[in-house]
Amino acid sequence: MHYAKHGDAQIYYELHGEGSPLLLIAGLASDSQSWQSILQKLSENHRVIVFDNRTSGRTTSSEQKLTLNMMMNDAVGLLDHLGIEKADIAGHSMGGIIAMMIAAHYPDRVNKLIVAASTMKISERNQQLFNDFVGMLDEGIPKQIWFRNLFYWLFTRKFFSMPLLLDSAVNAALEYPYPQSDDGFRRQVEATNYFDGTDLCPTIQCPTLIIAGAEDIIFPVDECRKLSEAIPNASLRVIDGAAHSIHSEKPMEFVTAIEEFLR
Repeated sequence: MHYAKHGDAQIYYELHGEGSPLLLIAGLASDSQSWQSILQKLSENHRVIVFDNRTSGRTTSSEQKLTLNMMMNDAVGLLDHLGIEKADIAGHSMGGIIAMMIAAHYPDRVNKLIVAASTMKISERNQQLFNDFVGMLDEGIPKQIWFRNLFYWLFTRKFFSMPLLLDSAVNAALEYPYPQSDDGFRRQVEATNYFDGTDLCPTIQCPTLIIAGAEDIIFPVDECRKLSEAIPNASLRVIDGAAHSIHSEKPMEFVTAIEEFLR
């Protein structure tokens, strides 16, 4: 196990493979283990760095306040800890927002940027959606039902045509040894819910790839296209047969998109 101290936090991280550094930033309610489906393949060509954001996984901190700026600085602090001056950075969903913030505020630290299933601005619908998931936890809804409701937003219709696959995913979430606390989820939602990158996105100058899932209903393709149009040097890649959790449902296509872009 590896930890990097940054401020009041002990950031849990893992290193996989050798080559050019590639930092992966997980999304809301996820941590370093959410990249398992693509980790082995990416590590064939890269020194892949995965870590747990604050309030998730094995990262600990004493600070009760949580902001996107804090999570951004944790990621940059991890690069400092590893002696990495510049890296390719990829983020999924909330992790994509954090990755964009790094590219805008620390442009000298980013070689190329990959943003998957993310947005330029959190919509009012999504603010209410995420707040409702917080409210379900406050009401004491059984975690099994909570995860099932969450997965309706993450996966494609095809995924739900295979009941055993859904049950397996729910059981894996329930049995995960490092679950995010209810308060941890709430704090990530509060930190993310009012993100507005309208002014930030045009300042990103590095080559950028936006990856969208064709069936994503959280951040649909049109929303990802607007994001790609707002970043000066960005292109859009749409992956068929994937919803919000692109790298889980279409791992090979996801890796191919990244590798072709980085080459």
